[in-house]
Amino acid sequence: MKETPIIDISTEDMTKWDFIKGVKPAEFSVMRKKTPARLAIGHTGTRYLTHAYLRFLADHAAAKDAVNSEISDEFLLANGLKIFQTQCRTREEYIARPDLGRLLSDNAKAGIAALNPKPADVCLYLADGLSAKAIEKNGMDTLLTTKAELEASGLTVAQPFVIRYGRVGTMEWVSEILKTPVTCVLIGERPGLGVDDSMSAYAAYGAAVGMSESQRTVISNIHGKGTPAVEAGAWLADLLKEMFETRLSGIALREKQNLK
Repeated sequence: MKETPIIDISTEDMTKWDFIKGVKPAEFSVMRKKTPARLAIGHTGTRYLTHAYLRFLADHAAAKDAVNSEISDEFLLANGLKIFQTQCRTREEYIARPDLGRLLSDNAKAGIAALNPKPADVCLYLADGLSAKAIEKNGMDTLLTTKAELEASGLTVAQPFVIRYGRVGTMEWVSEILKTPVTCVLIGERPGLGVDDSMSAYAAYGAAVGMSESQRTVISNIHGKGTPAVEAGAWLADLLKEMFETRLSGIALREKQNLK
Protein backbone atom coordinates (compact mmCIF):
# COMPACT_ATOMS: atom_id res chain seq x y z
CA MET A 1 0.00 0.00 0.00
CA LYS A 2 1.42 3.36 -1.02
CA GLU A 3 1.96 5.73 1.89
CA THR A 4 0.66 9.28 1.71
CA PRO A 5 3.60 11.68 2.07
CA ILE A 6 3.56 13.99 5.07
CA ILE A 7 3.87 17.64 4.10
CA ASP A 8 4.68 20.73 6.15
CA ILE A 9 1.33 22.50 6.05
CA SER A 10 2.94 25.85 6.91
CA THR A 11 4.78 25.87 3.56
CA GLU A 12 1.60 25.79 1.48
CA ASP A 13 0.75 28.91 -0.52
CA MET A 14 -2.62 30.02 0.91
CA THR A 15 -3.29 32.24 -2.09
CA LYS A 16 -3.82 29.05 -4.12
CA TRP A 17 -6.34 27.48 -1.76
CA ASP A 18 -9.72 26.88 -3.35
CA PHE A 19 -12.06 25.48 -0.74
CA ILE A 20 -15.04 27.40 -2.14
CA LYS A 21 -15.42 25.45 -5.33
CA GLY A 22 -16.45 27.16 -8.51
CA VAL A 23 -16.38 30.73 -7.17
CA LYS A 24 -13.46 32.45 -8.91
CA PRO A 25 -14.31 35.99 -10.03
CA ALA A 26 -11.30 37.74 -11.49
CA GLU A 27 -11.29 40.49 -8.86
CA PHE A 28 -11.25 37.96 -6.03
CA SER A 29 -8.30 36.06 -7.53
CA VAL A 30 -6.28 39.28 -7.80
CA MET A 31 -7.08 40.22 -4.21
CA ARG A 32 -5.96 36.84 -2.88
CA LYS A 33 -2.54 37.24 -4.46
CA LYS A 34 -1.98 40.57 -2.70
CA THR A 35 -2.68 39.56 0.88
CA PRO A 36 -1.74 36.77 3.30
CA ALA A 37 -5.23 37.09 4.85
CA ARG A 38 -7.30 33.92 5.12
CA LEU A 39 -9.74 34.25 2.25
CA ALA A 40 -12.06 31.54 0.91
CA ILE A 41 -11.00 28.93 3.46
CA GLY A 42 -14.43 27.32 3.47
CA HIS A 43 -16.38 25.73 6.32
CA THR A 44 -18.36 22.67 7.25
CA GLY A 45 -21.48 23.65 9.12
CA THR A 46 -20.39 26.28 11.66
CA ARG A 47 -16.80 25.00 11.85
CA TYR A 48 -13.59 25.53 9.92
CA LEU A 49 -12.46 22.78 7.59
CA THR A 50 -9.84 20.55 9.23
CA HIS A 51 -7.14 21.62 6.77
CA ALA A 52 -7.75 25.33 7.41
CA TYR A 53 -7.80 24.78 11.17
CA LEU A 54 -4.50 22.88 11.12
CA ARG A 55 -2.90 25.71 9.16
CA PHE A 56 -4.18 28.20 11.73
CA LEU A 57 -2.58 26.14 14.52
CA ALA A 58 0.71 25.89 12.59
CA ASP A 59 0.87 29.64 11.98
CA HIS A 60 -0.04 30.37 15.60
CA ALA A 61 2.79 28.09 16.77
CA ALA A 62 5.24 29.84 14.43
CA ALA A 63 4.22 33.24 15.85
CA LYS A 64 4.78 32.00 19.41
CA ASP A 65 8.18 30.60 18.45
CA ALA A 66 9.15 33.96 16.93
CA VAL A 67 8.22 35.86 20.11
CA ASN A 68 10.43 33.50 22.12
CA SER A 69 13.30 33.49 19.63
CA GLU A 70 16.77 34.75 20.56
CA ILE A 71 19.57 36.32 18.52
CA SER A 72 22.03 33.50 17.89
CA ASP A 73 25.79 33.59 18.48
CA GLU A 74 26.23 32.39 14.90
CA PHE A 75 24.45 35.49 13.58
CA LEU A 76 26.60 37.80 15.69
CA LEU A 77 29.85 36.10 14.66
CA ALA A 78 28.94 35.95 10.98
CA ASN A 79 28.26 39.69 10.90
CA GLY A 80 30.90 40.89 13.36
CA LEU A 81 28.33 42.45 15.68
CA LYS A 82 28.62 43.17 19.38
CA ILE A 83 25.52 42.65 21.49
CA PHE A 84 24.35 44.69 24.47
CA GLN A 85 21.42 44.09 26.79
CA THR A 86 18.61 46.12 28.27
CA GLN A 87 17.67 45.91 31.94
CA CYS A 88 15.64 42.76 31.20
CA ARG A 89 17.44 39.66 32.45
CA THR A 90 15.49 37.03 30.50
CA ARG A 91 13.16 36.74 27.52
CA GLU A 92 10.28 36.06 29.90
CA GLU A 93 10.97 39.27 31.80
CA TYR A 94 11.22 41.18 28.53
CA ILE A 95 7.72 40.06 27.51
CA ALA A 96 6.25 40.83 30.94
CA ARG A 97 8.07 44.15 31.53
CA PRO A 98 8.01 46.42 28.47
CA ASP A 99 9.34 49.27 30.62
CA LEU A 100 12.62 47.45 31.30
CA GLY A 101 12.99 46.69 27.60
CA ARG A 102 13.25 50.44 26.95
CA LEU A 103 16.11 50.94 29.44
CA LEU A 104 19.74 50.04 28.84
CA SER A 105 21.90 48.38 31.46
CA ASP A 106 24.93 50.31 32.71
CA ASN A 107 27.20 47.84 30.90
CA ALA A 108 25.30 48.43 27.68
CA LYS A 109 25.63 52.21 27.95
CA ALA A 110 29.39 51.94 28.54
CA GLY A 111 29.82 49.37 25.77
CA ILE A 112 27.93 51.37 23.15
CA ALA A 113 29.96 54.48 23.98
CA ALA A 114 33.24 52.54 23.79
CA LEU A 115 32.28 50.98 20.45
CA ASN A 116 31.70 54.43 18.94
CA PRO A 117 34.26 56.88 20.39
CA LYS A 118 34.00 59.20 17.37
CA PRO A 119 30.87 61.23 16.57
CA ALA A 120 28.72 60.19 13.59
CA ASP A 121 25.82 61.65 11.65
CA VAL A 122 23.62 58.55 11.85
CA CYS A 123 23.36 55.59 14.20
CA LEU A 124 21.75 52.46 12.75
CA TYR A 125 21.43 49.40 15.00
CA LEU A 126 19.43 46.19 15.48
CA ALA A 127 17.13 45.10 18.31
CA ASP A 128 15.46 41.71 18.62
CA GLY A 129 12.09 43.15 19.69
CA LEU A 130 9.28 40.62 19.43
CA SER A 131 10.91 38.54 16.70
CA ALA A 132 14.63 37.84 16.69
CA LYS A 133 13.87 35.69 13.64
CA ALA A 134 12.91 38.84 11.73
CA ILE A 135 16.28 40.43 12.52
CA GLU A 136 18.29 37.38 11.52
CA LYS A 137 16.36 37.11 8.25
CA ASN A 138 16.06 40.78 7.21
CA GLY A 139 18.27 42.88 9.47
CA MET A 140 21.66 42.80 7.79
CA ASP A 141 20.41 43.21 4.21
CA THR A 142 18.48 46.31 5.26
CA LEU A 143 21.26 47.69 7.46
CA LEU A 144 24.08 47.20 4.95
CA THR A 145 22.06 48.67 2.07
CA THR A 146 21.13 51.72 4.14
CA LYS A 147 24.66 52.17 5.48
CA ALA A 148 26.25 51.97 2.02
CA GLU A 149 23.89 54.57 0.54
CA LEU A 150 24.30 56.95 3.47
CA GLU A 151 28.09 56.77 3.27
CA ALA A 152 27.98 57.22 -0.51
CA SER A 153 26.11 60.49 0.09
CA GLY A 154 28.81 61.73 2.49
CA LEU A 155 27.20 60.94 5.85
CA THR A 156 29.09 59.11 8.58
CA VAL A 157 27.46 56.05 10.17
CA ALA A 158 28.22 54.73 13.65
CA GLN A 159 29.47 51.18 14.13
CA PRO A 160 26.33 48.96 14.16
CA PHE A 161 25.47 46.70 17.08
CA VAL A 162 22.62 44.61 18.49
CA ILE A 163 20.49 45.19 21.58
CA ARG A 164 19.03 42.09 23.21
CA TYR A 165 15.56 42.31 24.78
CA GLY A 166 15.14 45.74 23.21
CA ARG A 167 12.08 47.92 22.65
CA VAL A 168 11.80 50.92 20.33
CA GLY A 169 12.48 53.28 23.25
CA THR A 170 16.12 52.17 23.46
CA MET A 171 16.80 54.56 20.57
CA GLU A 172 16.34 57.48 22.96
CA TRP A 173 19.20 56.31 25.17
CA VAL A 174 21.39 55.38 22.20
CA SER A 175 20.91 58.86 20.74
CA GLU A 176 21.86 60.56 24.01
CA ILE A 177 24.90 58.33 24.47
CA LEU A 178 26.30 58.81 20.96
CA LYS A 179 24.96 62.31 20.27
CA THR A 180 23.98 61.29 16.74
CA PRO A 181 21.60 63.70 14.99
CA VAL A 182 19.67 60.79 13.41
CA THR A 183 19.08 57.47 15.17
CA CYS A 184 17.36 54.42 13.68
CA VAL A 185 16.57 51.01 15.15
CA LEU A 186 15.69 47.98 13.04
CA ILE A 187 13.46 45.87 15.30
CA GLY A 188 11.45 42.66 15.09
CA GLU A 189 7.69 43.25 14.90
CA ARG A 190 4.98 41.43 16.80
CA PRO A 191 4.37 38.30 14.68
CA GLY A 192 1.07 37.75 12.93
CA LEU A 193 -0.52 34.59 11.60
CA GLY A 194 1.45 33.66 8.51
CA VAL A 195 4.11 36.36 8.99
CA ASP A 196 6.55 35.65 11.82
CA ASP A 197 9.61 37.41 10.39
CA SER A 198 8.43 41.00 9.87
CA MET A 199 10.75 43.86 10.83
CA SER A 200 10.25 47.62 11.27
CA ALA A 201 12.59 50.60 11.12
CA TYR A 202 11.94 53.39 13.67
CA ALA A 203 13.89 56.61 13.21
CA ALA A 204 14.01 60.09 14.70
CA TYR A 205 15.97 63.31 14.48
CA GLY A 206 17.37 64.45 17.83
CA ALA A 207 15.90 61.52 19.77
CA ALA A 208 15.97 62.08 23.55
CA VAL A 209 14.66 60.32 26.61
CA GLY A 210 10.98 61.14 27.11
CA MET A 211 10.40 62.17 23.49
CA SER A 212 6.90 62.05 22.03
CA GLU A 213 5.86 59.14 19.83
CA SER A 214 4.86 61.72 17.21
CA GLN A 215 8.55 62.48 16.69
CA ARG A 216 9.27 59.00 15.33
CA THR A 217 9.04 57.93 11.71
CA VAL A 218 8.47 54.25 10.92
CA ILE A 219 8.75 51.90 7.96
CA SER A 220 6.98 48.63 8.77
CA ASN A 221 6.34 45.22 7.19
CA ILE A 222 9.90 44.59 6.03
CA HIS A 223 9.87 40.91 5.05
CA GLY A 224 9.63 38.59 2.07
CA LYS A 225 5.87 38.96 1.67
CA GLY A 226 5.94 42.72 2.28
CA THR A 227 8.73 45.18 1.46
CA PRO A 228 11.92 43.18 0.69
CA ALA A 229 14.89 43.96 2.93
CA VAL A 230 17.17 45.48 0.27
CA GLU A 231 14.37 47.64 -1.14
CA ALA A 232 13.52 48.79 2.38
CA GLY A 233 17.19 49.67 2.94
CA ALA A 234 17.25 51.96 -0.09
CA TRP A 235 13.99 53.60 0.98
CA LEU A 236 15.26 54.00 4.54
CA ALA A 237 18.51 55.62 3.36
CA ASP A 238 16.56 58.31 1.49
CA LEU A 239 14.39 58.89 4.54
CA LEU A 240 17.34 59.22 6.94
CA LYS A 241 19.11 61.61 4.58
CA GLU A 242 16.00 63.77 4.47
CA MET A 243 15.81 63.75 8.28
CA PHE A 244 19.43 64.86 8.52
CA GLU A 245 19.00 67.64 5.97
CA THR A 246 15.68 68.99 7.28
CA ARG A 247 16.36 68.29 10.98
CA LEU A 248 12.86 66.88 11.21
CA SER A 249 11.16 63.53 11.83
CA GLY A 250 7.74 62.14 12.67
CA ILE A 251 4.69 64.33 12.10
CA ALA A 252 6.81 67.44 11.49
CA LEU A 253 8.62 65.71 8.62
CA ARG A 254 5.37 64.40 7.17
CA GLU A 255 3.84 67.88 7.21
CA LYS A 256 6.84 69.28 5.36
CA GLN A 257 6.66 66.45 2.79
CA ASN A 258 2.97 67.17 2.23
CA LEU A 259 3.80 70.77 1.36
CA LYS A 260 6.00 69.76 -1.56
